[in-house]
Amino acid sequence: MYLKWMVFVLGIILQFNPCIAKSLVHTENVAFDTGSNKTTVYGMVKGSNTVNYRIFVKKGQMLHVNLDSSVVYFNIFSPHKGIGDTPMFMGSIDGGDYVARLSKNGTYTIQVSLISSEAKKGTKALYSLTLGLD
Repeated sequence: MYLKWMVFVLGIILQFNPCIAKSLVHTENVAFDTGSNKTTVYGMVKGSNTVNYRIFVKKGQMLHVNLDSSVVYFNIFSPHKGIGDTPMFMGSIDGGDYVARLSKNGTYTIQVSLISSEAKKGTKALYSLTLGLD
């Protein structure tokens, strides 16, 4: 009985809170063309949706990230971190460019989202994200 009640309550919450009900996360693995260490991906985000780009980086490599958009920003999460954790780079504070030599092997996540004022309006925005490794 308790489980049925919880499912009912969750259904009500999702029905009347569109931010919870409509948030989607799409994840893509970044691949470079043979012989290349740089790629540009093009995408679109809408509302509170996010796109996560996963890229494997070896210790000591330089990671370059550049975002071209006026209302989209990105965060970078170190390996084994993600939504709910503190990002190692916060584009909403630090800007649209990131370059650093990374100290750990692993898969880093670049999370692309709308700025909150635009997300609340349900805005759709196009972006280009350039990623490189040296």
